[in-house]
Amino acid sequence: MKTIYYSSLRAFLFVAVLLFNINLLGQIGIKDCANGFHHSLLIGWNDSLYVFGENTKGQCGDASILHIYATQSSNVKSLGVGAGYNYSFYIKTDSTIMASGSNTNGELGIGNNTDKNVWTALNIATSVHFKQVAASSDHALAVTGNGLVYAWGDNQKGEIGDNTTTQKTSPTLVLKAVGVNLSNIKKVAAGSPDNDNNTGGHSLALANDGTLWAWGLNANGQLGNNSTTNTKMAVQVVGIGGTGFLANVIDIAASGSSSYALLSDSTVVSWGENSSGQLGDGSTSKRSFPNRVKINSTTNITSVKQITASSAALSDDVLAMLKSDGRIWNVGANNRGQLGTGNTTSQSYAVLNTPTIVRHFTKIVGTGHYLIQLSADSIGNYCESGHQTNGSFGDGSATNTNITSSTCLSIPIAALPVTLSAFSAKRTEDKTVVLRWTTVSEISNDRFEIEYSIDGSEYDMIGILKGNGTSFNANEYQYIQKDADSKRIGYYRLKQVDFNGAYEYHNVIVVKPGVEIGNVYSYPNPTKGNLSVNLIEEINTDYSITLMDQTGRIILEKTGHINTTPVSEKFDLNGYDRGFYFVTINTSYGTKIEKIVKQ
Repeated sequence: MKTIYYSSLRAFLFVAVLLFNINLLGQIGIKDCANGFHHSLLIGWNDSLYVFGENTKGQCGDASILHIYATQSSNVKSLGVGAGYNYSFYIKTDSTIMASGSNTNGELGIGNNTDKNVWTALNIATSVHFKQVAASSDHALAVTGNGLVYAWGDNQKGEIGDNTTTQKTSPTLVLKAVGVNLSNIKKVAAGSPDNDNNTGGHSLALANDGTLWAWGLNANGQLGNNSTTNTKMAVQVVGIGGTGFLANVIDIAASGSSSYALLSDSTVVSWGENSSGQLGDGSTSKRSFPNRVKINSTTNITSVKQITASSAALSDDVLAMLKSDGRIWNVGANNRGQLGTGNTTSQSYAVLNTPTIVRHFTKIVGTGHYLIQLSADSIGNYCESGHQTNGSFGDGSATNTNITSSTCLSIPIAALPVTLSAFSAKRTEDKTVVLRWTTVSEISNDRFEIEYSIDGSEYDMIGILKGNGTSFNANEYQYIQKDADSKRIGYYRLKQVDFNGAYEYHNVIVVKPGVEIGNVYSYPNPTKGNLSVNLIEEINTDYSITLMDQTGRIILEKTGHINTTPVSEKFDLNGYDRGFYFVTINTSYGTKIEKIVKQ
């Protein structure tokens, strides 16, 4: 926390919430990405959505453009992104999903089979809040904040997981037994059929306890349950070698008819179809249970921190693995240069991606004929290897070409204003007012100027607090005014100033006379799921309590009125990810912010 005293101007830094390693993301302008068959989506740190590539089915969400050959901002604030072959999704800050593109099999989830060329909301109650979405060629999956899984689209092989084979045009809950919903899930992945004669897809779901579940098409053993029988409900993936159950999974990926899991020991396992060597075991034989991915006949790949998979048609499958040193290793088909090795030779053991310029990559995604990798050496930098067509690379060209070595571009993402997740003020004693605020991210932030007014109209600067420049860590700041007038209302506001002199104001905070907000506390902290927020000393006041995640997104909120009896509000965090959360309590007496740890 940075604290400044009006009398001495002392400051110190406390990093409250570690979102990302600043050395990796201190300069990058992209925070998430996805790609479809011939189109791509990028989300900037300014919460804008950039879409480019083929748009023949409306998958770019812009009704006026047939093909988009360069980046374009649609100015939508997004938290997640997903793309199918010819359709797209993004998740809004209110956790609803928007869709656009091809809808032949109901894959948009909008309640019908009509294609859309503009962004359209899913056909589901607004009370359902999503945190992640994934898509195959014909069906889609999404995870809610409380760990349930919905699916929609084609269902010929049971890939919806609702114990039927009936197409679903609206989101439908996935089951693990008749009448029992699949639950406690944190991530999903969707696999596509590997050729036109094997219609159907498969689905994967990673649970918070590290177990893995699968359902749908299983002709090549892609469900990993030691069989080749399709299932219409979720079954648990078996362990390495086919015994027990797979455990300690931290990331998942699915390609055409192959499946992959990253384990907590930083190794990778694979199973399913293997005609291009995409399982990374040195063979081209399919397998219905997990085994290790290798770099040669005796050595497992290690130090992996993220995986993704790519597939467009039979024999196009690729597994990509991002290691902790920021380099990418790939295995599988290379007929279009998608391995990024400088040639078109397929590989059955993992090989190192060799970009034209050595870069430190931070995220990888893959679908269609190519991979996209994000690098951290310049603002808005992204890289591709594989097949480009119809402007899918975003370089202004519509030429069909194979890129055999990763080639990188930058997109002009404007610096975002400093994003606050909390701003509060409280009189702690007779003449002392404490102001606190938390930034989710900062770009080119030179300083905060703290301004004070006695009437809410004319403001004077009472202090300056140095900013963090460019940072995607959550940083806490604190300013203490020692000589505040305790007998009148005080108005406070923040003026955030960039290095180039540009500035913006954040919300005004009002502090009333007298020592404010009494005994308010949250417990247990840390919590494993259930949280109580108690308001003890406040009387005759309205209140609101909001619970935000570490990105500043409100996930739960309660309001009410206190007469003379203490109030205790309960919040259920079961099913939410582990990490830091912020509880903001507002009453007419003031505002209080508490940091909560979810274990």
